[in-house]
Amino acid sequence: MPRYYHDSPLLKLPTEIFLLISENAHTLDRITLALTCKDALAKSLLLRLQVPSPFFHRTPWSSVTLDFNKPLCHCGGLEPLLRRLRPRNPAGYADRAWKLCVDCMRYRPRRAGYWHNKRRATRHVANAARVSAWKNAVTNFRAGNKSQCPKCRMRKLRIVIGYDSGG
Repeated sequence: MPRYYHDSPLLKLPTEIFLLISENAHTLDRITLALTCKDALAKSLLLRLQVPSPFFHRTPWSSVTLDFNKPLCHCGGLEPLLRRLRPRNPAGYADRAWKLCVDCMRYRPRRAGYWHNKRRATRHVANAARVSAWKNAVTNFRAGNKSQCPKCRMRKLRIVIGYDSGG
């Protein structure tokens, strides 16, 4: 198996020095550095990196938190990490076709066609109220009015309001 060498002076440092530098970096910087390449990840694994868990690092207004009886962590570590790792377009800029959902903590496409195909793939009974709520959720997510993806928005309507999902 061929070994790839990097031109980065940081990766050419002895592992001990690399670890000293990484230990003194902020947690988000440590994680970002570890994700730059396989060699940096291999060296960083010696540090026991603690990546924020989506389970505990939800936003306080997230509807998903209603399902949990455990306390939330308010360190604010996960969202800045996800913002650093957001999808990029071919030019290297943040791709506006994707948006971070505050509930599932995933980047979801804004395209209406994607969400309409998702709705068609479900086997729920589609009554007029459900279809209208789905279209509103897609429109609001696409426009940036809501920070919940349509799937999480519909889940919130079922949990919080008692909305009948039809299946």
